[in-house]
Amino acid sequence: MSAAIQAQTPARKAPTALEVINAVAHLASFHQGEADDGEMAVRVGRKVVAYLKAHKLSASEAGKLGLTLGPVSRDAAQLRVCSFSHESGGTRGTVDNVVVQWQNAAGELFAYYLPVESYFTTLYPLTAPGRTMYLLLGHEKGSGLCLGYTAYVLELKGNYLILDNQVFSVKDHSNKNELTICNVAMTFNPARQILSLDDAGGPGKADFYSDEPFKPFKLIFRQGRFVRLP
Repeated sequence: MSAAIQAQTPARKAPTALEVINAVAHLASFHQGEADDGEMAVRVGRKVVAYLKAHKLSASEAGKLGLTLGPVSRDAAQLRVCSFSHESGGTRGTVDNVVVQWQNAAGELFAYYLPVESYFTTLYPLTAPGRTMYLLLGHEKGSGLCLGYTAYVLELKGNYLILDNQVFSVKDHSNKNELTICNVAMTFNPARQILSLDDAGGPGKADFYSDEPFKPFKLIFRQGRFVRLP
């Protein structure tokens, strides 16, 4: 089996709704970065994953658990993006943790805790013949001078989630299936499959950590990759 595939192990006994509520609330109750050690959020994420392997939530049901139900795909997989948050204790403020849920052709539920911190607001299917790929767009405060905008691509293959496709190739920002840049807004045209990157006019300069002045540019999705338009 390809190393690119994140296997979904059979679900253990799902936690109760109360256990999820308590875990999410406990994480959110910490202040001054006490919960921002990486491990605590992962543990809560695993509990949320276990619950979502047995339950498909509406927005109101998610809210009762302390989760936010974000965008949902309109295809057979019904890919759903959920998040829960905690405080960083620093200038970042709120940190968003992301879990995705989907179903296979038999209606079986699967879920996975994504290794990314962003509040995803939109989801788009990507045109990739013979493949099921999606683009997630979101943002997350990185510091007092950086609002990080993120484009994140994932692929579904039945019971499996593929996260290590080499999707982006952008100077100083290539990171497999994720592209995050400070103060650079990202908008997607689904009909043309074009991702536009422009100065967001944020708290700091666009592409804050780059030594070179930022210039707006566009990426087009072709043959499973985003490539830069001239």
